[in-house]
Parts: sequence; C-alpha cells; structure tokens
Amino acid sequence: MSTRGLCLEDCLEDSPQTRALIGVYEQDSTIFLEFIQSLRNSYQEVADKQNQLALATNSLSNKLKQFSNLSFSLNIVVEDLSSTVNKLAVKVDEIAMINKIAHGELIENLNGPHSQFGEQDFDEFYRLKTNFHSSDKLHEDATSRLARVPKKKSNEKSWKEATDQLYATRKAFHNTSMLYCSCLNTLQKKKEIGILQPVISLLKSQISYSVLCEDHRQEWSQSVDDLSVYINKLKSEVDDSRQVSLKSIDCLDAASTRAYIPDPPVSLDFPDIPVNKTRTQISGYLFNRSRGTIMSQWNRYYFFTQGGNLMKQSKDDFGGQLCIDLEGCSIAPSDVDDRKHVFQVVSSNSKHNVVLQAESKHQLEEWIATLSNVSATLLSRRRQEQAVRSSDSSTASAGGEQDQATNQGVGQKTRSSSSSVADSLASRLKPDSITASGSSMFLRLKQAASSLVSPSEKDSPHNKDSNNSKGDAAAAAASRSAQVANQERLLKNNSQSPSAVGDKNLHALLASNTSISFNLPKIGRLVPNDGQKESSENKSTEDEQSEHGLASSPSSDSLKQAAHKASFTSQFLGCKEIQGNNFDNLVIDETIWQIMTARALQKVMNTIEVVVAITDCDVILLNASDQSVLKVFESSTIAKTQTHAENPRLFGFIVTNDNSDPICYTFESFTSGNDVCCAINTAKAIHESKLEYEESEKQKTKEEEEDKADQSADQTTSSRMQASSEA
Repeated sequence: MSTRGLCLEDCLEDSPQTRALIGVYEQDSTIFLEFIQSLRNSYQEVADKQNQLALATNSLSNKLKQFSNLSFSLNIVVEDLSSTVNKLAVKVDEIAMINKIAHGELIENLNGPHSQFGEQDFDEFYRLKTNFHSSDKLHEDATSRLARVPKKKSNEKSWKEATDQLYATRKAFHNTSMLYCSCLNTLQKKKEIGILQPVISLLKSQISYSVLCEDHRQEWSQSVDDLSVYINKLKSEVDDSRQVSLKSIDCLDAASTRAYIPDPPVSLDFPDIPVNKTRTQISGYLFNRSRGTIMSQWNRYYFFTQGGNLMKQSKDDFGGQLCIDLEGCSIAPSDVDDRKHVFQVVSSNSKHNVVLQAESKHQLEEWIATLSNVSATLLSRRRQEQAVRSSDSSTASAGGEQDQATNQGVGQKTRSSSSSVADSLASRLKPDSITASGSSMFLRLKQAASSLVSPSEKDSPHNKDSNNSKGDAAAAAASRSAQVANQERLLKNNSQSPSAVGDKNLHALLASNTSISFNLPKIGRLVPNDGQKESSENKSTEDEQSEHGLASSPSSDSLKQAAHKASFTSQFLGCKEIQGNNFDNLVIDETIWQIMTARALQKVMNTIEVVVAITDCDVILLNASDQSVLKVFESSTIAKTQTHAENPRLFGFIVTNDNSDPICYTFESFTSGNDVCCAINTAKAIHESKLEYEESEKQKTKEEEEDKADQSADQTTSSRMQASSEA
C-alpha cells in the first residue's frame, strides 16, 4: 500500500490500519511542507536581495548624476570629470536595469502562472487536514447519539433525528477522507517538484542575468580598462606630486631655520638678514594694542597694506578691515607696556594712532621702512597732482582771457574758456559725498553746464559764479574736514568688522558665478592726429573695441580740444558684474567690499596705477606708466558714481551696456574720490547739454526749412491764382 499510496476504498471502512497509514502520510507531508516552506523563504530572500541590489544601483546612479549639479567654492575645472561621471552613471543604470529584470524573473518563476508547486498546495493540505479531523469528531458524536437511543421507550422522532445526523456526518467524513487521502498522495508525487522548482527558478533567472550581462560585457570591459589606465596615471601623478611636496618641505624646513627664531642669541651664530627699505607692500602677523576697561590688551592680527591703507584681519575672518589711512602718517618706534619691538602709526592730524608690536628687530625695521615709503609716496603724489591741476587751471584761464580779448566768435570763446569754467564748476558743485548728490545734484550740474555749450548773451554772471565758487569751495573744504573727523571716529569706535556684518554676503560672493577681475588689458594707445597712418595694432584693437561695445582709442588732439577735461591718478582695485538695474546707494559700497575681500582671499596685493582722464564725451582709463589705453567709456553709459561711505578715497562707477550686465569699476584715488566723481558728473551734464543743444538746433533748422517750404508754396499758389485771373 505504501508504494501505491493511500487506497480511497478504505476510507469508508475507517479501520485503525487506515487511520495509522493516514497519520504516517500526514506526518511525512507536514515535514515535507515545512522544509519546502523554508526553502521558498530562502529563495524569496534571494529575490529580495536582488531587488535591493537593483534599488541600490539605481540610487548610486542618481547620486552620480547629481555631481554635475554641485557648485564648488574653488575654481576647479570639473567639466571632464563631470562628463566621465555621467558616462559611468549610464553604465550603473544598465546594471540596475539588469538586476531589476532578474528580480522580476525570480518572482515569476516561483509564484507565476507556470509554477508547478505553489501556495495553493499548502492551503489545500492544511484545509483538508483541519476538515478531516473536525468531520471525524462530528461522525463520532453522531454515532454515539444513535447508540444512546433507548430500546424500551422507543421514540420515532429521536431515532429519526439521530439517523439523519449520522447520515450527514458519515457522508461528509467519507468525502473529506477521500479528498484528504488524494491530497496526501498528490503531495508525495509532487515532493520532487517542490524541492527542485526554487533551484531551477534561480538558475533560469541567473541564465537570463548572464545573457544580459554578456551583451554589455565588452562595453563594460573597455570602460574598465580605460578608467584603470586613467586611475593608474592619476595615482602616479599623485605619488610624484607627493614626492615633490616632501622634497619641498625638506628644503623649506632647512631654509626656514632662521625664521623659527625671531632674535637668535649670539651663541647660535646666525647671519643677520638685511632689511629691505625699498618695499612699498608688506604683510604679516603683528600684535595690536587695544585699550581695555582696566589695562591694555594685545591681540595678534594679520596686517597688510592695500593701496594706501593699512588693513588688519583675524584668523577667523574672511576679509580684512580698514585699520588706518597711511597718507601723511608718521611711523616711529615706541616704548609701551615694557614690550620689545613696538612701533606706532600716527595719522596726519594726530587724532588717530595704532600701536603695533613685531616679533623681531628685523621685522620692526622692515615694517617701519615700508609703511614710511607708502606714506611718503601718497603724500608726494598728492602734491604733484595738485601742482599739475593748478598749472592746467592757470594755463586754461590765460588761454580764455586771450580768446576773449581777440573776440574770435562765441563758439571759439566758449571752447577756449571751457576748461577754466569746468574746473570752477567742479569746485563749486563738489559734493560732500556722492551718495548725497542724487538727482538734484545732477540737475544742478546740468543747468550749470549749459553755459559751456549754448552761447551766453550776458557775461556778468561769470563773475558772480566765480565769487560764489569761493564760498562753495570753503564749504566743501569744511565738509571734507568733518567727513575725515567722522571717519576717524568710526575707526576708533569700530567694534564690528566687515566680516562680522557681511558673512552672508561673503558666502554669496563665494557661491556666485560672477567673476571679479583685478586686471585691465591694454587695448591701444592715444592716436595722434597728424595725418600718419594707423598701425596694424591700433586697427586690431579698434576692431576688438567695436566688438565689445567700447569706444575707439581717442586722439591726443581730441583730448586737448575737449570742452571739459580732467585727469586723476588712482589705483585700480577691480571690477565686477552687477545683477539687475536697480542701483541704490549701497551697490558701489558693497562691490568695493567684495572686491577687497576677494583680493584678501586670493592674496592679490598688486594694483594697476591708472590715470582717469575725463572729457565731456568719454571717460578714459590710461596706464600711468606708458600712457596706453586700458578702457574707454562714453559718459552717457556711466549710470552712477559714488565714493565709499567710510573712506572717501575709495570710489567707483557703474557702466551699463545693452549686450551684457552692468559692470562696477572700483578705484582708490591718491587725493579724493569726490573730485573724480564730481568731474564725471560734470562731464555727463555737459554731454547731455550738448546733445540737447544740438537737438534744439536741428529742430530750429527743420522748422526754418518747413517755413521756407510753406512760403515758397504760398508764393507758387498766389502766382498761379494771379495768372489765372489775368487769363
């Protein structure tokens, strides 16, 4: 019986032997199904891991694709690396797709419609097992009830009910027994299927996985080989760079032995380092004395010279802050708080002093010499510029008187005397701060500049303006003195550094894609108007200027014949693009701070000395060393000029262009930024007045021509009427 399975004919008899055999089959099937269930669980775990691998590779691909969207603070070229990473992301996408397909085949082969052993087999066994035992119990209860029907007091109704119950329960038990025995026989036959099917399903999915991988194997192998060669090359370069760095470290360490000891004792026999007394720029750490509530405090800062200013910066700050303006300062050793190598920097008006301490005697002497050179250079340049301006003013005034005496015409008189009038206008309308000279200041400039263009019928107001200019110049001088005093008060009471109030702006500067330029390339030279042919260099530079929307290189004669001209020597700090067209009073101040911060971050200490030449039509930036042209701007394109709120020597102007964003150019003047800004505004006013005058003249000419045309038409009409009447 065991070889052919349970016999269904024995189910009705329900003998103990049949019961025992059913119990053996039931126990065997239970063990078999439990093993099959554990095997299927392991198979399901494999499928889950395959799905996790697909999800993980997909996540890896998404991470690789995000690399190209990252923004780095350092200017590192990552275009090639981004392209390589994107190509690798495509390969990882292919791997994720293959893993996803393999997971789908694993699940389908195990529980799909073509499965030979599934969950229904488990459900059928456990359901029939429960029904078999429950129907057996009901059958036993019905048999016992029929046996308890009394013989003497026979009750037809009770006997009929017991008989019907026994019939129903025995029939149900018989059917359940046959179904249960059939299920047990089937499970014995499907034992091999249940064990082998998970393994076969796994092998099928892996075959498909291998086929898909084989399709991409050659492409993947080529990518791996190329990347391996590239990585080995990078590793070799890194090793070489490491070796070079180690050698440099050894050399620098050996050469820096003298710097490790500020003032070595005589016993060490170190040679003295000569002091360079010709330097004009210096930087390094110094101790700075500050007055505390009870006693003085000494803090260590990083000091550096920038233009004509002494700047200081702590280690935690991103940008430096103004310490003192070096123009006219006196620098000398000092004996303070019983400390060695102390010196102090005293301002020209003796209202502000900075006490500093160097590490060594050599550092003390070098700092004193360098700061003295900077102060003396600024003072001499200021005096030279004032002398040149006074000489130009006197020459222009003499030329104006000669032209007025000869009385050669209104136009020639206006052009010859315009230089002196422009200088008087500049001194008369010089603002205390360009921030205060808004639209009302520009209107005053425009009205005053109109007298330089349109012919004047009365000459008496000129003397009146000349008298008023003296009072205005005195008021401007008093205002500048108050501004200097206010700046010194801010320097003394300054408790916030620019880095403390501008961290957000600094992060925006670092995250910004807008570049800051510290250099101005040469675009040409002043072209002489003597009939000579232009060189190929000048032609090429003019082509470049026309492409970038700049004016061509001006001629020297055009500068001499300009109705308004002025020149100022300054240091070019840098230029930066401005977003938007809303130029408030903080735009130029913020741009100056950003450029000076960028200079400190990138350690750019060199500046270009330029001459800002201003005419009534153009603003020209000339190289002070060789007089080459760096930039030429039309005065109409300058949207705003302004000096810095705290340091009036710092100034800037914004140039607009239809083809690109506005650009802010920042400078440090050797005298006062207010003079430069006032001269630029004067030039703009003169230029606009010229345009208005020319437009009005054109309009008058047009009206006269129209009147003449109307008169000729009237004459023609009247002559025709007269001829017709005579006829």
